[in-house]
Order: sequence, then C-alpha cells, then structure tokens
Amino acid sequence: MRPSGRDFPLQPHFGVNRIANWSPSVSTTITTEGLPITSVGTVSHPTLASTNLAASMRRWRLTSAAVADSVADQRSAGWACWRGNAAGLGGWTFVTRISLTTLQTTGMGFFGLYGSTAALATTLTLATAVTCIGIGFQRGTHTRWQMVTNDASGAPTLTDMGASFAIATGGVLTLFIAAPPNGSSVWVRVVDEVSGAVFEQEITADLPANTQFLSPRLFMNTGATAAAVAYDCAGAYLETDY
Repeated sequence: MRPSGRDFPLQPHFGVNRIANWSPSVSTTITTEGLPITSVGTVSHPTLASTNLAASMRRWRLTSAAVADSVADQRSAGWACWRGNAAGLGGWTFVTRISLTTLQTTGMGFFGLYGSTAALATTLTLATAVTCIGIGFQRGTHTRWQMVTNDASGAPTLTDMGASFAIATGGVLTLFIAAPPNGSSVWVRVVDEVSGAVFEQEITADLPANTQFLSPRLFMNTGATAAAVAYDCAGAYLETDY
C-alpha cells in the first residue's frame, strides 16, 4: 500500500517476466526500457507546478505541428504482446497515464494498443481505426471518452464511458488493458485520478485476432484545424509472462 493509502499491484520479478517501460526524463528525452519509442511531434517536459494533479506529476508532453492534418503520435518499432492461440501463450498487462492539454474542434485521439508499428494516416478518424483496443474520441462527434475495440475490418465498436469521462483538458486518466494467456476476452479499466470515477468492462467481441501482435500507441491529430493538439503522458508500461 502506498503512503496515500491507495492499493497497488505487486511488482513482478524482472528476471522472469518481460517488461517494457517509457518514462519521463528531461528536455526532449523519453527514457525507454525494453521497447523503443518513435515520436512524431515535439517532445517537452513541462515544469512541475502545484496547481493541480496534472501539473504536479512527472510527465512528458507531445505537441503536434500547428497545421491541418498534423499528428502527435508515439509508437514503437517493436511488437509487444498478443492474446495467444494456445495454452500458456500470449497475455499482457498494459498501463499508461495521460492528460489532454490542447484540443481543437476537429481531429481525434486514440490511446491503447494497436496492430501496427508503422505511422498511421495523418487523416485517421476513429471510425476507421482497426486492429486495436483502447480509448479514444472524435472531435465534433463525441463529448465523452469512448472505449474502442476492433478486429481487422469494419468500423470499431465504441462504448460510451459515461458522464464521468467528459473530453476535457487538465484531467488525469490511468488506462489499464489486460488479457490472460490464450484468453477469449480483454479487460479495460480507466480511472479518473482527479474525481475517482472508474470505468471497467470485459470485451469479448470485435477483438484483434488471437494471432495478431499489438504495440502501444498514443495518437492525436488536428483534423482540418490549422492549430496544434497536445497531450501529456506520465509513462507507459507493458508486461508479459515471456
């Protein structure tokens, strides 16, 4: 239990489980362990302030260019996890903590796991996201966060996360995505660290194939607006048994 009285998961043994980690550092550096990171946009580290939780947490900021159809995109060149197609194969725990800092009236966001290590289209819309599990939104369509899941074709299944999860700057969300080895379902849990609100759901349909490998993806774009978008991230962590 932390000094705050809040429970937390027991740390695995690094010599047995495989972990990957992206952590804040200084200037334009993001510290990585076990999984490389590619950033499109400008990386910075805001000065810590006592204003609120978002301003006080150690984090990096990724800001897009201030032109239409620009992105703030972070991904890895390496695959990280999969659901597994036989006993003892696959499974993962993924955690990231984000805060939206600059929004425009157009564009979209997706944060979670994606079935691609390549750059996504700068004009991507949430309705065309495939092979993914996470949370996101489409500006002009959604006023609240959506849980997003999709196999390799068609539109994603979107689940409105409710009135406690409005799209707004300045909040802090912790996203957990977990699956057991060779599992037929995936669990998504989101905690609003400011209000304490929790969204949790087991996903059993419209999932990436059990042989599809996935990789972390933090993504926003500007859409038709010629102004920047930005998000803060306090870190990303992914753990597998092997």
